Amino acid sequence: MSSLNRCGSEQWQQAAAAAFRAVENGLPLLRCANTGLTCWIDAHGHLQDIFHDAEGTVYGPGSTTVEIPLLAPGEKRVPTYYHQYGDRFGWACVVVAVGLIVRKRRAGKLRGLAGTKRR
Repeated sequence: MSSLNRCGSEQWQQAAAAAFRAVENGLPLLRCANTGLTCWIDAHGHLQDIFHDAEGTVYGPGSTTVEIPLLAPGEKRVPTYYHQYGDRFGWACVVVAVGLIVRKRRAGKLRGLAGTKRR
């Protein structure tokens, strides 16, 4: 279930997150929702075949049939960076950020010590 009210932004935020999952894994993704955006997302993160009810909204009841392209038998998908390395990039960013924070704090302490006089 995406959202219990039609005016919220949750269903759109969840659809955006689903697009990232499709790109991360290099696979199409089918998204079904009780009240919200039902669609499929291609491997490049583009929303495809969005369901609309008789009134033209994405919130009404109904169903749809879509054709999702699959790989041919024996064909292998090209592994994405995330598929190959997982969260290494994210953790590397954390390490760099912590290193920069530590460096900045040390530099601030050294500047403070340089201005003091010895007795």
